[in-house]
Amino acid sequence: QKFQSRVGGETTRGVDMSPSVVGSAMTQASWTTASSISHVGDGSFQGGGQSKSSRRGPGSAKDRRDRKKRTEERNRQEKQQVQQQAGEDRMAWLAGRYTQYLEAGGENCTEALAKLQSPGCEQYWARSPAGDWEFQRTVETPGLVLDFAFHKKGCRVVQLALDVADRRVAAELAARLRGAVVAAIESPHANYVIQKIIKVLSLQEAPFIVDELRNLGLALACHEFGCRVFCRFLEHWAGDESIIQLVDSILPATGDLIIHEYGHHVVEFVLKHGSPHHKSRIFVELRKDPLRKALVRSVAYVIEKALLLGSKEDQQA
Repeated sequence: QKFQSRVGGETTRGVDMSPSVVGSAMTQASWTTASSISHVGDGSFQGGGQSKSSRRGPGSAKDRRDRKKRTEERNRQEKQQVQQQAGEDRMAWLAGRYTQYLEAGGENCTEALAKLQSPGCEQYWARSPAGDWEFQRTVETPGLVLDFAFHKKGCRVVQLALDVADRRVAAELAARLRGAVVAAIESPHANYVIQKIIKVLSLQEAPFIVDELRNLGLALACHEFGCRVFCRFLEHWAGDESIIQLVDSILPATGDLIIHEYGHHVVEFVLKHGSPHHKSRIFVELRKDPLRKALVRSVAYVIEKALLLGSKEDQQA
């Protein structure tokens, strides 16, 4: 039978409306309606599967607080990045200007060295009981030398200044790193400044460097940048008693050093610049199962250096 009817708000034409078809359709519609109703713990019902918080809008008060905290943290990090970038740009600009002055020579070079020698200062203030800020004291700081030494472009300025300055001025510039030698060696930039100091000055002119590293011999030899500093010690100050003691402190670990990716460089420099006593101790270690050790690349380098620099007796052994 063809007729027109309205079911569920829609006009249907030419649909089979037999009792069995209509009954199944009503059953399916009832299940669909029931599934769209969610039961809430307090006994009320919300249609359409939506919670109170979702119908209220952007979220609960806790969600809004969390979003606010995340926004504030993001803004703080962005501000910190901007300030850090501004500081980097300022240091790079200063490094460029000082490089020009030092390379120009004459009065410009003298003035630049004088400014690098002059210490900086920091003023400390504290709030009084009345709530006002009062000046407490002024503390002298190393000035630009320390800041430049840890900067990727500034470290080149300090190295250039050490090259062009006379020994007295160079010693005063090096003294600005007193107390920061370990941190400088661990820095990918400042370690070059320490190496330059070792090259241009004597141990008596910069004694604080060895003093701050006296108990760090093995750790220094196994560090990525520290091994370079150790090699400069052997290259320029090998005959000094303090360097001999520093080498003595690491030789008991020769077996570990020759297989270390950084330590083997130090052993090679000991073979090149060390005393006969130090060299003999290394040969004693190399004679222990040399064929097996030669399979390790770093040990092969040490054996090659030993065959080139050792005495005839050591080479034959």
